[in-house]
Amino acid sequence: MRFIAPASLLALMVATSATPALAFPHVNVTASQTISTVPPRYKTTFTVELVGYNPPAAWSGVELSSSGQGAPVTFYATECPAYPWSCSNNSTLAWYYKDGGGLGGPATQLSVTTDQQVPCLRIRIPDMLLAKTPTPRVENDYVITACLVVDMPTPADATTWGSLKAIYR
Repeated sequence: MRFIAPASLLALMVATSATPALAFPHVNVTASQTISTVPPRYKTTFTVELVGYNPPAAWSGVELSSSGQGAPVTFYATECPAYPWSCSNNSTLAWYYKDGGGLGGPATQLSVTTDQQVPCLRIRIPDMLLAKTPTPRVENDYVITACLVVDMPTPADATTWGSLKAIYR
């Protein structure tokens, strides 16, 4: 009898820890264009794609803000695909949202105009679902900190990028 309770607890722990992999974001910078030098305006075009397990209506969009690395970034314009996408900005934040959520499928091309040729940004992909499976957490957003340079790999998440930087220091 004493073996049943610990064995049941162990089986429950193993079953709940073996969850399928979630989606993870791919951010790929495809172009950088100088719009003007005085005042400085640069347009950065990038794609965002979620690869892997992606429940319907989960991640609702992409939010960009200055990361605090390097010079502060000021946002001047945004471009996104037609409906169901919408995009907007103010000087400190650029956001792109998909009506109904669900960022799965092919990569979505977005662009932002800033005052930095290589904008160092905090990229947040908010999760609309508060308690989704397999990770029932309230805040299940993806947050990436990266400088957007054409043909430079951008991280799938902040810890991976930090580990990669540590290797090459």
